[in-house]
Amino acid sequence: MNHNNYYFLKHLTAKLHSILQGALFVEGFSTSKQELWLLFKTTDGSYFPIKFNTINTDSVLSFPIDAPLPKNKQPQFRLFESKVVVEVKVHDFERSFHIQFSGGLYLYIKLFGKNGNVISLNQNTVVDVFRKQLKADTQLDFAQITAPQTIAVSDLLQAAATTAEVAKKLPFIPADAIEELNSTGYFEADTAQKKQMAERVLNTLATSQFYISKTNNGYALTFYNKGEVLGDYTDAITAQNDFARLYLGKYFFEEKKNNLVNTLKQRKEKLEKEIHSKKTKLNTIATQTPYNHIGDILMAHLYQLQKGLEKTTLLNFYTNQNIDIKLKKELTPQENAENYYRKAKNQVKEIEVLQDNLQKAETELVEISEKLETALQAADGKSLRGMEKDKQATENIDKPTLFKEFEKSGYTILVGKNSVNNDLLTQKHAAKNDVWLHARGLAGSHVVIKTKPGQTVPVDVLEYAASLAAYFSKGRTDSLCPVIYTEKKYVRKPKGAAAGQVVVEKENTLLVKPAFQ
Repeated sequence: MNHNNYYFLKHLTAKLHSILQGALFVEGFSTSKQELWLLFKTTDGSYFPIKFNTINTDSVLSFPIDAPLPKNKQPQFRLFESKVVVEVKVHDFERSFHIQFSGGLYLYIKLFGKNGNVISLNQNTVVDVFRKQLKADTQLDFAQITAPQTIAVSDLLQAAATTAEVAKKLPFIPADAIEELNSTGYFEADTAQKKQMAERVLNTLATSQFYISKTNNGYALTFYNKGEVLGDYTDAITAQNDFARLYLGKYFFEEKKNNLVNTLKQRKEKLEKEIHSKKTKLNTIATQTPYNHIGDILMAHLYQLQKGLEKTTLLNFYTNQNIDIKLKKELTPQENAENYYRKAKNQVKEIEVLQDNLQKAETELVEISEKLETALQAADGKSLRGMEKDKQATENIDKPTLFKEFEKSGYTILVGKNSVNNDLLTQKHAAKNDVWLHARGLAGSHVVIKTKPGQTVPVDVLEYAASLAAYFSKGRTDSLCPVIYTEKKYVRKPKGAAAGQVVVEKENTLLVKPAFQ
């Protein structure tokens, strides 16, 4: 059966009524959008909590021994505090019930699967709802919901010819009761037999005997002893508590497992793309003519060249084939050759960084693949222990940062990503005493060293940040690049200036080699 069905709720509410009649409502509070607690003080002085959970597909009640004491609980239904419970009553043939209080107040508990809710009313007027996204619950007709209904259940059962017809005409009949009818040949029986069998099923539904069984899809709370039975009960509250523990435990385990698997899959996919990209880049570099060879070719043909050329075609004596070479027209032939030699030195470092990062990515890919396989095979929470930290670490890796971030000797260095991002870094995220850097006279990133109170930025940190400012500028390929630095309080943005443009006062200059490692 569906655990939230009319016949089980009849037993459950009868038990709740015996406990809560005359009890005081102490408080209601939520710990999340999916969890509501209602706390009562019974006539014998003990406390009795009701917990209402909503998950993606269902609503689940439970009655823990103790209510939690969360730090950030959100009060709910303050109107009911110190009100006395008059009655707990199920609604005829429905998956809902209400708790009536003194003064004409009601808490309507609706267990309609994913649309479950708890609603407070004064007489027939809705006062508040727990799940406010269910707009229709603010307009419900409580008088109609609570009106007595009479249904000739036995007669309708006897008239039904198939299980589908029972489910359609009597949706309040538990699924395990319909299965019992079907398995005992009910639909092939004659009229007299049908009457006896129908009455026998209805008598079973009126008996306080319940079972929790393990199914292919999880767990079931039933009236019939079938399948892999984990426990049998005569108390509806105890049965509901044990069922909720198993049912919600499986749900939250599956949710945790799916979240972990998805995070690991995303990281694995990202690593695979990163590895492919780095291999492609290394292959491209390996198949191109080395920059130092181009420098040698230019030096060997200086007599053929002149300043002002943007490209030339020369014999590559390393391959004995002609090669097209791009030139900077503002440079002399010898200066163009020197430029290619500088590129060659930087490319050596670039290859080293690419190879190092490729090795790290390949190592991590192996680790992530192993963890993903473990997570996919996990059957319970114990199997996932320790992997939540891995999930958090992976999420932190994949989380995009507002600026490029570097660290040197315990200092954080932030680098802007573009002109608009430069403004954001300098104007919004840099404190007045932070150190601000920029390549002199060149377009490039703003760089900020986050300073520490009472401490002077060490020289090695300053030089490292300057090398970053040079690297993330138009001077990246230069052998040395001048970088200005000052405290951020001496950097201002004139009114109407373009994105990234600033005016700098009291600047100092460092001559550094562009680098980002």
